[in-house]
Amino acid sequence: MGYSVRYQILPLDKEMFDNQDIETLQQEFIEDDLIESADEYGCSYLAFEIQELPLHDDEVVYLLFQYDGKIVASGLLIDVDAFDEPDEDGFTGVYVFIASSIATFEPVALSEFQAVFPAVKSFADEPQEFDGANLDAFVKLVRPRLRNLEPEEFTPQEWIKEQLEAMAEEGEE
Repeated sequence: MGYSVRYQILPLDKEMFDNQDIETLQQEFIEDDLIESADEYGCSYLAFEIQELPLHDDEVVYLLFQYDGKIVASGLLIDVDAFDEPDEDGFTGVYVFIASSIATFEPVALSEFQAVFPAVKSFADEPQEFDGANLDAFVKLVRPRLRNLEPEEFTPQEWIKEQLEAMAEEGEE
């Protein structure tokens, strides 16, 4: 069985965050809530109202979070858990991330992102995929801008490799 990686941008809903500034969003939501609330398995959960990121059993997604027209964080999405019915807050499921893979950094503007991934024409209001062939260049761009990780801890290529190996091992059982 083969496994694949998809690279995708997810716009965070500005209304949901009451038009917070980027630093507040990164600190209070991504770092304090999302990362710090990791469960005993090292997973963090991002609730959604509308499921916009389909995830197949044979893939992981390296996800970039877009907010206010900039890329502000990234993480490794490993599962999508849809609820049978909406919860009391109206959420219909959660995206499951490896908490240690979630990185916040000084925002990356569209022009900087396009220098690494020229095929991305704009930051849209809907999720969009991009070619991960230039991931090394993106890592090099972001490493000096990291907020919550030390530069040597920011290893998306390794996280992806480890997750794909774990999935392959599970598939062999």
